[in-house]
Amino acid sequence: MRQLIVYLTFVFFITLRSTNAINLLPETCTKISKSNPKITYEFCVKVLGSDPRSSTSTLEQLAEISFQMDISKAKSVTTLIQKLLNDPKLVIPVIKRALQDCLQVYSDASDELMDGLAAVKAKDYKTANVKGSAALTSAETCKEVFQNGQGMNPSPSPTPLEVDFQELVAISLALTNML
Repeated sequence: MRQLIVYLTFVFFITLRSTNAINLLPETCTKISKSNPKITYEFCVKVLGSDPRSSTSTLEQLAEISFQMDISKAKSVTTLIQKLLNDPKLVIPVIKRALQDCLQVYSDASDELMDGLAAVKAKDYKTANVKGSAALTSAETCKEVFQNGQGMNPSPSPTPLEVDFQELVAISLALTNML
């Protein structure tokens, strides 16, 4: 009987501990979306919430998760650009050069974000912010490359890839600013 009471007490405290874990995500995304109108609350919650660790994460852990997502997106963009460059139908030299420039820019962004993640882990939030800011210019730089190309007619609005990347990195910057 005594063992049963000890066991039930143990289970009670374990359950109590797990239910006391605070989900910072809604409050954090509210603050982020209010501080930067380019980041919607819905996007922030959707993206960060897609990682199961986020529901029990500290602010520092959310920043790490966010930087990891940024790195993944930058790598996805570079993979897409590489596929476009390898397409035998791509014969227009100015577009090929622009894509090669964008490939370099996003590769550099990936490196900056990896440095930013290392800085977050080291609790060097100023450096993390600088590295994230450097990566944030990538999508804009890539768009400028296309706008400056001769005979090219770029879309006046950013592509979904650009928007996602910019919003993701902006979330990381907002998180490092909160630390």
